[in-house]
Amino acid sequence: MRVAVAYPSSPSIAQLSTSFKFIKTALENEGFLVDGVSMNGIPPRGEETNAPLNSFDYIIFTLHYELDYINMIKMLAYSRIPASSSKRNGFPTVIIGGPPTLANPEPIANFVDVVALGDLEELMPRLINGLTGKLEEFEELGGFYVPSLGKHEVHRVYADHIEHSPLSLIKVDGSLFGSDALVEVMRGCPHHCLFCMESYLNMPVRLGDLSSLSYRIRESGLGRVALVGLSVGDHPGILQFIDELTESGISLSFPSLRVDTLSCDLIKSIIRSGQRTLTIAPESSFRLRRMLGKDFSSEELIEKARCAFDNGINRIKMYYMVGLPGEQYEDLMQIKLELIEVSRLGSTYVSVNPWIPKPHTPLQWFPMAGIDELKKRIRIVTRDAREYSFYDPIHATVQALLSLGDRDVAAFILDAARISKDHLDKGDYRRLLAHHPDLLNKYVYAHRRPGDILPWSHIKVNNEKALESLYWKFINEAGLAVDGNNASTSMAGS
Repeated sequence: MRVAVAYPSSPSIAQLSTSFKFIKTALENEGFLVDGVSMNGIPPRGEETNAPLNSFDYIIFTLHYELDYINMIKMLAYSRIPASSSKRNGFPTVIIGGPPTLANPEPIANFVDVVALGDLEELMPRLINGLTGKLEEFEELGGFYVPSLGKHEVHRVYADHIEHSPLSLIKVDGSLFGSDALVEVMRGCPHHCLFCMESYLNMPVRLGDLSSLSYRIRESGLGRVALVGLSVGDHPGILQFIDELTESGISLSFPSLRVDTLSCDLIKSIIRSGQRTLTIAPESSFRLRRMLGKDFSSEELIEKARCAFDNGINRIKMYYMVGLPGEQYEDLMQIKLELIEVSRLGSTYVSVNPWIPKPHTPLQWFPMAGIDELKKRIRIVTRDAREYSFYDPIHATVQALLSLGDRDVAAFILDAARISKDHLDKGDYRRLLAHHPDLLNKYVYAHRRPGDILPWSHIKVNNEKALESLYWKFINEAGLAVDGNNASTSMAGS
């Protein structure tokens, strides 16, 4: 049986995907004939066999980002495989998985045969059993959604523990990534910020065995490792872990860190490990971030920045969002003041990004702000910044549509896939959005309410009543109207 493990991007990016590498290795160990396939030509071919994609029995796509959907359809089209699953008799069976499809598989449901929902450690044995059976039997295995059977309730599966997970240490090409391995410190986050889909998809929080990981890293001869986790500063063993690796001559790279878990001792350990850039995500003003789940003041942020610069950090990167529900002009000005204060201490870089509503979060019922409004808010925050970047509101709106839509969004995906470019630019996406205003109004700009049937309501991830409770708590704290006239689409004081 021939299985293609596919990633809808360049070969170098595919090699940095832990799931891509894990699935390929697991299937090879079970005796399947496996090859990796990425966007490496027309038609895409196997890395080792040079076989075209349409010569395989199964194609397993790992998807990390909603815009990957478009490249996935392109890969099928380049391989002369019908995009619609209903027209694929005699062609490979297409299986997909990843965070966006776990959250809401419906925008891409017409194009796939099976959707994997949950942690790979639990799904892989079931997937291997499913590959040797009939398509309909996948649904009986648990953790798999078969769209051709219609919308039906499916529960996410998750690994109870990750201490001995094969995903906890994955070697990568250091020349491409800057590190020799990805190390999963923890899965999930105890803070559950209201906007963070990854946090809610990965409940409950599971901690890695840092003592075991430290030993494995030191014994493997790795020189550089990148830590993976939503809030690695929350792991109780993180300081000892960093110091053990540093003393062994191993340098570390850290993801974005929470300001309220970032002690001065942790900052000093990070500096000793070789990192000279500190990345934090304040997200918004103190008023809003406190309601969202990040309860630290501007004074605390400045104090941590001062400790960082005083002890050897060369630059601090800060991530903020604009367009959040309840956001006011005063919130944007507070962000500017924070940026000014931190930049007085040392070199700073700010990234400003539109808030995008995501399924399975307490903010999933709010609409997204319009493109022009988002541009205005980005300009307000970045006007006096020395170095900054931003995620274009047009791309963010497309991502929102692919996050929040139902099966009728397939028309948008097909139109995008028909554009003969490797990478669509914002002009392409602006024209596509103009052709589908009904979809934007239906999914991106609609104010939903708890109790509404959502496109992803049948995908059971976490406690929906808890999400509703947090939604109403935010509504009350932010002083928003329940009738839908909330400040995510208009901003007083601007």
